[in-house]
This record gives sequence, C-alpha cells and structure tokens, in this order.
Amino acid sequence: LVTKSIDIGSHVANLFLLSLVLFILNLNRCCSPFLCQAVVSFVDLNGTAFCKVRRGFSLIEVMLAITIITLGIFPVMYLLSSGTRGVKVSVREVQAVNHAVTLLELLKGIPFSTLNSFCDSGELEAAQEGWMIYDRNTEKMIASEDEKGVWDVIGSEPGKEFFRTYLGPLGNGTDGPVLSELELYFYERSAIIICSDTGCTIKAKVMWKSEQGQRDRHVEFKSLVMESR
Repeated sequence: LVTKSIDIGSHVANLFLLSLVLFILNLNRCCSPFLCQAVVSFVDLNGTAFCKVRRGFSLIEVMLAITIITLGIFPVMYLLSSGTRGVKVSVREVQAVNHAVTLLELLKGIPFSTLNSFCDSGELEAAQEGWMIYDRNTEKMIASEDEKGVWDVIGSEPGKEFFRTYLGPLGNGTDGPVLSELELYFYERSAIIICSDTGCTIKAKVMWKSEQGQRDRHVEFKSLVMESR
C-alpha cells in the first residue's frame, strides 16, 4: 500500500508539472516559435510567429481534476488491500483448523488406557511453538534458525516421551514428522488431556496473532474418548 501511494504521488507530481508548462505555453503570442511548434500547432501570419488560438484548461481546472481522480483512486486501493488481508486471514484460519483437527484425530485414535497413562494426576498439558518459515529462493518451507518445535509437556514420563519423540519435528525417526510442520506465525499448538475413571476429554488448540497484532486468534476443538467396557 505504501509503495502504491508513492507511485501515485509521483504521477500526481508529474501531472502538476505538465499542467504548469501547458499553462505557461497557452498564450496568444509565443516568445519561442520552436517551443510553440513542439507543443501546439504553429502558423506564420505576416512573418510573425503566432500560436493558433486555442482555449486550454486552466491550472485550477487541472488541479481540481487531479484532486477528484486522486480522491476516487484511494478508496479503490483501500478496497484492494482489504481484500488481500481478508484472503490472508482466511488462509491462516484454514491452516489453523487443519493443524488442530489433525492433532485431535491423532489423539482420539489412542486407547483410553494409554491416554490415562500419559496423564499425571489425571491431566496432561503439551504445547509446541511454530518453527517453519517460507523460503522464497527454494519456494519451500524450511526450519527457522531458532530451535523450536520441541513439545513442552506437563504430565507423566510416558506422555512426555510420546509428545517429544513421536510427535516432535523429527517424528519417529523413520517416516518423518507425524504431525504437519507448524508455521512460524502460529506461535502455539497445544493439547490438553483430562482423564477420569470413565473417559478422557481431549482439547486441541492453535493460536496466532491477528494481522494488526492487536489480539490473539485461536481455534479449539474438543472430543471424548470413553473407556471400553
């Protein structure tokens, strides 16, 4: 948007200078026949250099026209930039939903007894920061310089090992990552497991900053895994 505004400002300045030159040249008598002939049609009457009389636009009229055109262009530019921001917000929301649903479905496939063993005093909390950035040279997602992607887990030792090893950036070491790699603009992907004697409640959540950075945005999904009788 700033670049577009600068381009429009330069065009407006060029139009202003052009209108000023045309205003000076729009005289009944030209002091320079060559300059007059280059800009407007030139006739030779009785050996004296005159410009053909033409009523042009005054400087005030030109400036008013430029002002009206400028006032009409800026709302259009704002609408175009708003549409671009809206598309970016929608893309991130879709990505966040995919990340959260993938984590939830993976945890739902774990038996109740295993989920219960992950919890310490009936509860487990795990969080992971985004670490992937887009490389314009290779047009691929690459890992950022900061060492991120490691799960911060509060729970039992089996739960810590499961998240940090199996769901970590390297996965199980043979087939690659189990979960999709989290982009850097998502600053947290988290899971909460709360188990009781009859079942486990699972929550999967992804958080990121809004485009203006004024507030957090998030998507969250819940599910229940019951004990098989």
